[in-house]
Amino acid sequence: MALGIRHSRPFVGNEPDDFSVDRMRWLIRLRWIALAGILFAAGVASLGFFPGVSWPVLLGTVGCAGVYNFVLWRRHRKVATRGTHEAVRQAVVDMLVLTVVLWAAGGMRTPFIGYYVFHVAIVGILGGARPTVIAALAALLFSCLLLVTEHVPALQIGRWDPVWPWDLFAEIVAFATTVGSVAYLVNHAVRQLRHRERALAEARERAALELEVLTNTL
Repeated sequence: MALGIRHSRPFVGNEPDDFSVDRMRWLIRLRWIALAGILFAAGVASLGFFPGVSWPVLLGTVGCAGVYNFVLWRRHRKVATRGTHEAVRQAVVDMLVLTVVLWAAGGMRTPFIGYYVFHVAIVGILGGARPTVIAALAALLFSCLLLVTEHVPALQIGRWDPVWPWDLFAEIVAFATTVGSVAYLVNHAVRQLRHRERALAEARERAALELEVLTNTL
């Protein structure tokens, strides 16, 4: 995902660029799923089950993020871009979107604050050590911003005050989706690792065969 990334990569230094085109498209698909979840949350909040949540902000966020993801999708159809730097940039943008969503839902008091772990895990599993540090620092920064908005009334746009039993429902959903998402990412990483191991084994077999043919020829 990166036009000109090879010329400027301040996030990743000299580490190998390991974000393939398929992985970037995978991230785009995950983003559509996340936006669908935000849209569902906005719909539930608009019905009055979460009266403190600013559902118009959620709808606006879905609209802006949807346009952003659509542009990325269209760009990938025309130009198959790639790059760890681009992936980290997208992860930071995703965490910014999550921060706006949490801000509209009440800030640090929402049970969905753990969703930052999901974004850091994506970068950590697919991007390596340095991008993980960048993603973790971004998550901490955005969490601090949420904390500030919680203590400055002028910056508050929502509050976490759901109608019972929707508070319990939200906590269960937050926990289940966080654990499920991390489990899915780990499973995806394991499949990728096994695929690489098979490819490496096949490459070694081909190299050994070519060496044997060359030796017999000489």
